[in-house]
Amino acid sequence: MALMSSGEFARTSGLTRKALRLYDELGLLTPARVDPQTGYRFYAPAQLEQARLVAWLRRLGMPLAEIRSMSALSSAAAAEKLGARPLRAALDDLARRARIGTAPADTADGAALTSLTSREREVLRLIAAGRSNREIASVLFIAPKTASVHVSNILAKLGAASRTEAAAIAHREGLAAEPSAR
Repeated sequence: MALMSSGEFARTSGLTRKALRLYDELGLLTPARVDPQTGYRFYAPAQLEQARLVAWLRRLGMPLAEIRSMSALSSAAAAEKLGARPLRAALDDLARRARIGTAPADTADGAALTSLTSREREVLRLIAAGRSNREIASVLFIAPKTASVHVSNILAKLGAASRTEAAAIAHREGLAAEPSAR
C-alpha cells in the first residue's frame, strides 16, 4: 500500500500533525519517508498501530520519556513493565463514566457501607426491605426524586449494579436487620 501524507496519517491515527512532528523528534514515531526538498513526512499504514498506541498511552497520562523507553522493549517485556497500569487506568475511567465500582475482589463491602451517610443507610435498609422509591419517599418524608438520587448514590458507592445487589450487600452486612432510627 502507498505511503500516507502526514495530514492523512494524522486524521486516521487521531493525532495532530504537531504531535507527529514532536514524536518524530523524540524518536517515538519516525516517518517512513521524509521528502529531502520539502521536509514533508510520509507514513506507512503499518505505523498506525504504533501511533494509536502512543496516543492511547498519552491519554492515560504516561510521560513521553516512559513511552520512548517502552517502545524499545518487546511487547511482552513492555506489558510486564507496565504492570497492566494502562489497562487498569482505562477500566477505572470506564467504570467512573458508567458509575460502577472497580474495587478489588478482596475489598469487603463493609468498608463501602462506612462511606454511606446516615440517610443513605436508612434508604438502603428500605431498599433491602423491598420498598420502591415512592414508598421510601413516603416513609422518610422526602420527594420521590430525592429518594431516587439517594438510591443512585448508594449504588455508586457500593459498586452495585442494581437495587437487588445493594439489598444483598445490606443483608450480608447485617444492615437490613438493624432497627431504623425512625
